[in-house]
Amino acid sequence: MLRAIAVYEWDRQTGNFNRICEVEKPGSVFAPNHDLAYFDGNSLPELRTKAGLLSGEKIFSDLSVTESVYYYARFVPDTNHLHVLISRKELHDLEPYYLLVNVNHAEQGKVSFKLTEILRNPIGYTGRDMLPGEVLQKIEKVKVEALNAKAALDERGEKVETAQQRSEVLFGKSLRALDNANRVNDEMSCCGGWLRSPFKR
Repeated sequence: MLRAIAVYEWDRQTGNFNRICEVEKPGSVFAPNHDLAYFDGNSLPELRTKAGLLSGEKIFSDLSVTESVYYYARFVPDTNHLHVLISRKELHDLEPYYLLVNVNHAEQGKVSFKLTEILRNPIGYTGRDMLPGEVLQKIEKVKVEALNAKAALDERGEKVETAQQRSEVLFGKSLRALDNANRVNDEMSCCGGWLRSPFKR
């Protein structure tokens, strides 16, 4: 279905679109893939003249009769980037919209998939905006990590509490042992123990 995906940056000073990245399905020795070159030379100059292109409010599409390819393009004013899809098959309904939205996410690095994945399996990216799903997955991952951290802290807290109780018991035993040692020491001393003179009572 898709033959190429390209991202162009609009140069405000010159009014030109400069290609900054692209992925293109390879052609063969007998039928090389010239879709992007054809788009750059023929469709892009015509697209630049379309009213409302730079507002980003709609998707522009056209069929190149000479090359029998469809192109779909949408400008994103926030980034000054034009996203372009080139397809050998006409896209219907919301397919181009979702593909271009997901191309924008991939190009901006907001999602884990890359433009090459969209080119390889476009059907997987035509039914929905993938960003909310990835955000929800990240939220779930953070929740799991937070619960694991809490469980580890609770376990550590229990261990600290047990260690504190043991140290209190040991401290009590050491006080008793010290008291016993002092008493034994007093009894063994010359003034009150076995070293005491047998003649003194």
